[in-house]
Amino acid sequence: NIFLEKFCNNAFEMLAGAEVLEFKPRGIDKSAAVEYYMSKIKAEKYFYFGDDLTDNAVFKKLNRKITTVYINSYNLHKTEKIAAEYYLNDYKEYRSFLKKLAGWFE
Repeated sequence: NIFLEKFCNNAFEMLAGAEVLEFKPRGIDKSAAVEYYMSKIKAEKYFYFGDDLTDNAVFKKLNRKITTVYINSYNLHKTEKIAAEYYLNDYKEYRSFLKKLAGWFE
């Protein structure tokens, strides 16, 4: 598609995820966005959950600054090296973890 070629060749680039096409500014990845929001929203602890290859930039670059968790919704770990610190098997475990996490703050 000529529109996608022109769109992506200029200011944006396209990343293909498991079930998503992600358009982002050229040279910027999700880790830069996460770092920006971390500078604006101060917290003692940060968590980043991701389920797609496009999240791997955050896993690789920010593992020492935040807690990174890969949600194994697409079995990507079988074909790609996922750099997250922790793994959850599916969204059922993700929801269970969030409920436990919310209980810690009550």
